[in-house]
Amino acid sequence: TLAELITGARYAAWLAVTPIVAFLLLTGAPAFQRSALRVLPHGHLQWRFEEYLRDVNSALAGYVRAQAAAGVIVGLICVAGFLLIGTRSAISLGVLAGILELIPAIGPLTVLLIATSQGERVVAIVLFLAALRIVQDYAVYPRLIRRGMHLSTLAVILTVWAGAALAGAAGVVIAIPVAGCISVSMRHWREYRDIERLLQMANS
Repeated sequence: TLAELITGARYAAWLAVTPIVAFLLLTGAPAFQRSALRVLPHGHLQWRFEEYLRDVNSALAGYVRAQAAAGVIVGLICVAGFLLIGTRSAISLGVLAGILELIPAIGPLTVLLIATSQGERVVAIVLFLAALRIVQDYAVYPRLIRRGMHLSTLAVILTVWAGAALAGAAGVVIAIPVAGCISVSMRHWREYRDIERLLQMANS
């Protein structure tokens, strides 16, 4: 397990992707949007691109809200669970679990190692955290993402699996935002294609 953590530590830099992208979007997105709209021809194409940028922003904001909510939920559940089990420093461990929930795979494993390193109630801690992971990863988190990014529960699970298979921990971190942008892009492309078809029919 320690070797896996050391190997996965090199992917920690990917955690900076979200705040960096968020900063760039907040500072540069308005100017970029104005410049892009001036280049595009007037009409439905310009309106479509503006709607597209708005939907991408909404999807990324939904992802950030889902991640924050997941951290709060896991933190509260871990505080309550560790207190019931009788773990030392239960509140500190619970808060740490909520913060590390932002680091896929590596964060929950780190909490498990820290909690069991005390050598007390190891079996109860392992069973509690295993049950929490199943419920969180396959029930709670997909629902949060579905509400924030309009992705189905099955799509969220398959996306995370695909990201892990293709790029490991880095793939897990960026899988959901990439899937959200692709989903928005496909939807707008279909709508744009339908509008173009209708305009061609009207002109003919």
